[in-house]
Amino acid sequence: MQQLFSRENLCEFVSWSLEVRKVKSLTLNVWLGILHASLRRYPPLKREDLDYLAALILDLPKDLQAIKNAKRHKWVKYDVLDAVPELIQKEIETGKVSGTKNVALATQSALLMRWLTLLPWRQRNLRECKLGSRDEGGNLFKAEIPDFETVDVPPWAEVASRLNPKEKFWQFDFRPGETKTGIEVNGFVPQELVPLLEDFLNYHRSRLVQGDDPGTLFLNSEGRPFSASGLNSLVGDLTIRYCGKRVNVHLCRDIFAVEWLKETRDYLTLSKLLWHANVKTTLGTYGAFFDESYGISKLEEWREKRKKSKPPE
Repeated sequence: MQQLFSRENLCEFVSWSLEVRKVKSLTLNVWLGILHASLRRYPPLKREDLDYLAALILDLPKDLQAIKNAKRHKWVKYDVLDAVPELIQKEIETGKVSGTKNVALATQSALLMRWLTLLPWRQRNLRECKLGSRDEGGNLFKAEIPDFETVDVPPWAEVASRLNPKEKFWQFDFRPGETKTGIEVNGFVPQELVPLLEDFLNYHRSRLVQGDDPGTLFLNSEGRPFSASGLNSLVGDLTIRYCGKRVNVHLCRDIFAVEWLKETRDYLTLSKLLWHANVKTTLGTYGAFFDESYGISKLEEWREKRKKSKPPE
């Protein structure tokens, strides 16, 4: 297996695919990404250095037009996506959703969609996110701010912690083997997400468990962790109902990223929000969404700023 997927063999395969078979780089990107994730989970290769494969994916020529065309007909505006949780909660409040299990499923759907518009995680981490402390192997937990910690504490949590040093906050932590890029990720759950999260955990999640509790935050209708297709199917069903288009989990990430960049132009922070190991990945992926028209818009902003800064004659 090590010999088959060696750096030399894969580089030759990519060159042959692009130059001889004329395979589109977008197709290669998908399959090499699947291969990278699979090899990292294959026990004999877990300790192998697979950085070359990630670099190979990053260096693929970008078929920007194909990327745009593939996403254009599925795209919805961020504000439309952002409104979905409130629409679901309104249906619950007005009695359009009945039955304890159906209400629990609807509350979970609202939480999931809010999660995607605030914390655009990859579907694997949404599916595999386990409740419980780090010491217990969990990813999502409520705990005090540790005395020694590298995680950045948001201002609202700092204020609350000064008022009560024993205050506990919702936090998340994923170890290197639990992320696509092989990096450790941790942080605080955004304050806006906490009320819906606690409502779901305190009153609804237990109604979805059947038999042994698998411990994952999100559960399917059978009380088990979601499969990749199951989670994408749920998000697709929700978005086609409330947004008019079927959107998958990864496209939700793209919609978030483009909206963020339109308003902030901040690629570095976006790379942290998307858990990219290198900001070059963020630039290469999302720079494609901003063409020459972006330059014209910035030009006009620049000109207006100059006019306002000039002293009156």
